[in-house]
Amino acid sequence: MLGLLLLVWAVSSSHSFNLELREALVFPYPGPPHPRHRQPYFGFTVALHLQHDGEPWLVVGAPRANSSQYQSEDVVEPGTVFKCSLHNNQQCQEIIIPVHLPTAPVEGNNIYRSHMWLGGSLDSQPTYCNDRQATVVCAPLLRSSIIEVSWTLMNGACFWLNSSLVASPFSQKSPLSDKEKQSIKYTEADPDVYYYIYGQAGFSVHFPDDHTKILLGAPGVFDWQGTVVRLKDFRLNIHEGSRRRKRRQAHGSNERFMFASSYVPNPDSTTQIKDYDMAGYSVTSGRYLEKDRVLYATGAPNGANSRGKVIIFDFPSTEYGEESLDVVQELIGPQFGASFGAALASPDINGDGLSDLVVGAPLFYESELPDMGMVRIALSSKQGKKLQESNTSYNGSGVSFARFGTTLASVGDLNADGYEDFAVGAPFEGNGAVYIYLGADGDMPSSHSQRLTPDDFSAGLRGFGMALSRGVDVDKNDYPDLAIGSFLSGHAVVIKSRPVAVLTANITSSPTAIMLGDTAFTVTACVHYHGMSVPTVTAIKGTLTLDPVKSRIQFSDTKTTSRNFATNIRVDNLTCIPYSIDVKDITTSVHEPILLQLSYELAEDPEQPLIGQPIGDPEAETEVISRVRIMTGCETEICKENLFVAANFIAYE
Repeated sequence: MLGLLLLVWAVSSSHSFNLELREALVFPYPGPPHPRHRQPYFGFTVALHLQHDGEPWLVVGAPRANSSQYQSEDVVEPGTVFKCSLHNNQQCQEIIIPVHLPTAPVEGNNIYRSHMWLGGSLDSQPTYCNDRQATVVCAPLLRSSIIEVSWTLMNGACFWLNSSLVASPFSQKSPLSDKEKQSIKYTEADPDVYYYIYGQAGFSVHFPDDHTKILLGAPGVFDWQGTVVRLKDFRLNIHEGSRRRKRRQAHGSNERFMFASSYVPNPDSTTQIKDYDMAGYSVTSGRYLEKDRVLYATGAPNGANSRGKVIIFDFPSTEYGEESLDVVQELIGPQFGASFGAALASPDINGDGLSDLVVGAPLFYESELPDMGMVRIALSSKQGKKLQESNTSYNGSGVSFARFGTTLASVGDLNADGYEDFAVGAPFEGNGAVYIYLGADGDMPSSHSQRLTPDDFSAGLRGFGMALSRGVDVDKNDYPDLAIGSFLSGHAVVIKSRPVAVLTANITSSPTAIMLGDTAFTVTACVHYHGMSVPTVTAIKGTLTLDPVKSRIQFSDTKTTSRNFATNIRVDNLTCIPYSIDVKDITTSVHEPILLQLSYELAEDPEQPLIGQPIGDPEAETEVISRVRIMTGCETEICKENLFVAANFIAYE
């Protein structure tokens, strides 16, 4: 018969993946104690910023903090922004952002810096390109008054600086300061329409791929219909031979022209936007339908009769302000009052080169689960006509009042598998939680790969997940890192990614088939180690167990059936370990396979930082099975009787 020698190579798996929580950097609020026990909301917004000179920073907004620049003035809780070094000292310091009246400083015009929520939104360009890498910080509740208008204006304002967080001055942009557009009347009999007056520019902010543009959400424009303001570089039409043009080309972008042009679409010209929709509540952009065309998306959580919706659009070719947005598609929320569209992100989840759209609905509820929250995904289509809406919903842990989907972020390709991943914040799930979802080929993630909570850290975090950064590789190991805000306790956390190793294995025996009379043979276990930007050499460890049930074989040297091993392996090389095996007695069980089981894993070096050590993918293949035949002389695995009798008659009686 043919017996079987069965060899199993098993991989141990991890409950988390490559965001390394054990070496997270936790930054507490660095300012003075807040009066009246009010939280400064340090960590309400966060961004990671890697300067072109290699200096990594964490930018943190604290929109209810008091600022050192107003100590001598009666300014209460204007909000402020801090930069925190991610190098050795890991200290945070306030970034001073002067805030000016956007109109002419004449008598009777005033600005009110108290409670302006500076740092209520912010973003940073993830890469340095064409002499720029801007950071933008907004104060959406900045108020002012001018003598020509009897009301107090809440136009909001944003402030940007280029390249360096160390010494560069901020530039202020107040795109809703036109005094002629604060309120309008169509006829004397009509009531006033609140046009720019309560616009709140900078309620949300986003840098698209084009480094020359910024998107600002302004949900209060035109009776809270809301709009998306586009800032872009101002371009002069100068003759090709102009020395001024040549000088600009030689020295890169002139900061005087950066983001100098403002375009404020009138939402009343777009039929898909209605009063109180609050378009501009969230903003994002992506290449949803074509790789060469960037489109924009904004959430209107009160749209579609309070079901919430997302509008995917392009800006019109002319910029007079009264043209309709070029609306490509609308996504409608599934439930009244769920705030569908309150958060947006645009990762390429399925790896087709087109952006997909992730939409948060933090007030989504089910029976006895109020404000549980929900996230839905619309995948890009190769037909290039519309995003394909999915009926699959994600609810995190399905906890009441978690508000899962309050924040979303495209975090890049965390595990280097070719698919972009995204993070979801649930800041009110207990003390907060963040869920990581990994992209996959042609489909949506089935469940989260990691759930991060304050229990993973030791700082007493609360409101964890209110802010999520883009994925930015701040430690330059080719894997994106993530910042998370914990605004109620006043903390910001930076979690770095470890390189992901891929281990594959095979097992062979010599000879390839064992005879019943054989007393020894050799088993060789081989491992191949590779991955993006993994260390040249790493360590693995494991245990090889021989025939764990019947113990019919043993190691020749130790006379045992189990042994541990540890070895170093080199990247992109096949490392093999031979073992000499003694056969004790297989004649009593020739019909049953002999099992060799080998468990192995990457070994962590306690003397080295974890961030530099690779980690294995828990979803990778975990077993390799090899069959070694035991030759019994039978033609098949099971011996069958083949008896016959030949007879002939010699004589008859």
